[in-house]
Amino acid sequence: MVGHSQDSVERLRRIPLADVIPAICPGAYRSRERQGLGRVRWVLPDGTKVNVFPLADGDLFRFMNRSNDMPASVSKKGAINFVMAVRQTSFMGAVRLLDRLRPVMDMSRPDQRLTNVRPTILRHPERRDDPEGEWTQVRDYLVGERRLPDLVVADLYRRGHVYVGAGFYQGYLVFPHRADGPQSRVTGYSLRWAQADAPPDGKPTKWVASGSRLKDGWFHLGHSRQTLIITESPIDAITLWASAIEEGVAHRLSIRSSSGAGGLSERMWAGFEAVVAAFDNDAAGRRYAEWVTEHRGEHETTCVRPPNPYKDWNAAWQAGLRELLNTTRLWDREVTVIRDGEREVGR
Repeated sequence: MVGHSQDSVERLRRIPLADVIPAICPGAYRSRERQGLGRVRWVLPDGTKVNVFPLADGDLFRFMNRSNDMPASVSKKGAINFVMAVRQTSFMGAVRLLDRLRPVMDMSRPDQRLTNVRPTILRHPERRDDPEGEWTQVRDYLVGERRLPDLVVADLYRRGHVYVGAGFYQGYLVFPHRADGPQSRVTGYSLRWAQADAPPDGKPTKWVASGSRLKDGWFHLGHSRQTLIITESPIDAITLWASAIEEGVAHRLSIRSSSGAGGLSERMWAGFEAVVAAFDNDAAGRRYAEWVTEHRGEHETTCVRPPNPYKDWNAAWQAGLRELLNTTRLWDREVTVIRDGEREVGR
């Protein structure tokens, strides 16, 4: 990412939308309508209403009456995504614009301002107090809807890699993040909506628990330090784990999900002999793979993507493709490899 480090991009993403909206949309104002649950409604100059839910690691926002490039049913996160949607610009266009506007937004005391938005204490999701019903919900979603193997899902549930939320997180599957392996301390949680109806109160279908430290821990499967596979989501991590089990190579690898760009950090692959970037088959996935390759420097990075036309690994799995990583070829290095920041050299 020429001219912008991952840290500087992360800092831009976390700028409170209370600072961004007036700078990007002169004439926007805060509505007096009561939203509850800490949300604030902004009205843009064109009449678009935006609900904002302040978070320390990037505000959630949702357009309430917009139907073109950002449907009302979609929630997004962070200042960069907001600028991309409102200005209809690229990722780097949004980064450059926010960088230019930082003096206007009075970011001279960023640490204090971010602390005041929302406490960074990790909010541990409550767990559903009904083991039988909890397992049924986990199985209905991961086995029934995502078509993952029953035995694999049952093992992950038994070992605490997934549970069902209660209270504020009712209806979500909860995937704990850990600092370094399955038995280490919890640093955050990925959340995935697992009900047929849309989430209530404008909540997104997938997000992270408040206070999650995304660069300090990840959803993690496996114990090996030989090969680390990095995916974007826990669902893809479980999918590739199931594939590795079927191919008899799970003992040779570990899998971590990055929660999109949020969890990408050089600490993520520290101590592993080899790294495989297995992100989504889209522009964002390619960007994440390039970031990993760039930050690994002279160390070789193997990059694989779901086969066309599938966007993610679980979609390919549901289509009947089981050897998703083409694992035997992976060990022989006959897949796409990016070296020293060069573009793809084969597939």
